[in-house]
This record gives sequence, C-alpha cells and structure tokens, in this order.
Amino acid sequence: MIDTRSINIEDLTCNIGIDKDTVIELLDIYCRDMSEEIQRVKLFHTNQDWVGLQRTIHNIKGVSANLYLQDMFKAAEQLDERLKKCDFKGIEHCIQDLLHTFDETLKSINIISKQP
Repeated sequence: MIDTRSINIEDLTCNIGIDKDTVIELLDIYCRDMSEEIQRVKLFHTNQDWVGLQRTIHNIKGVSANLYLQDMFKAAEQLDERLKKCDFKGIEHCIQDLLHTFDETLKSINIISKQP
C-alpha cells in the first residue's frame, strides 16, 4: 500500500525554502538518480563489493535525508550500520527492505507529482 503521507510537499517547501514545482522537480531527479544508485547496490551486493556498497548506501542515505524522505533514510541507515560493522550476516534482508522501500517511495513520488 502506498502511503503518500510519508512525503509532505508543504513541509518540504517550508524546510527547503523552495516552491512546490521545484520540490516536485527535485523529487523527479531523485527518482532518476536513485534508480541508478539502486542498480549499483544490486551490482555491489552481487559482487560482494562491500566498500562500493557502503559508499553507495551512504549517498542514498544523505540524499534521502536532504529531501526528508524518512523511510528511505531509515532503510539506508540500517544497511549502512551493518556495513560499518562488517556485519554481512542478514544483509540480504536489509537490501530487500531498501529495495522495497525504494519502490514504495517511487510510487508515492509518482502519485504526488501528478497531483494538481
């Protein structure tokens, strides 16, 4: 189920200090850029490139925080903490959670972008 309440355009415009159209444009850029980052996550995980994965997750976490996308931030933060501790047991679950959260975030942004 898509919860568009997790992305509040009014809060974003106030917190970031830009107009609604610009926020929506930033969210669209986020979707495109983070789609590429998610592909890197999958590749680094498959290749067990933990350093590359941690850098990518750190980027996802930071950009998500900047746009107040808390669900994405939390999912990335959880994975980032595991990687910092070199705790690779159960990392698959964290990655799946991140992928699912990203899919839901994309759906929410898509719905919000189409609202008048």
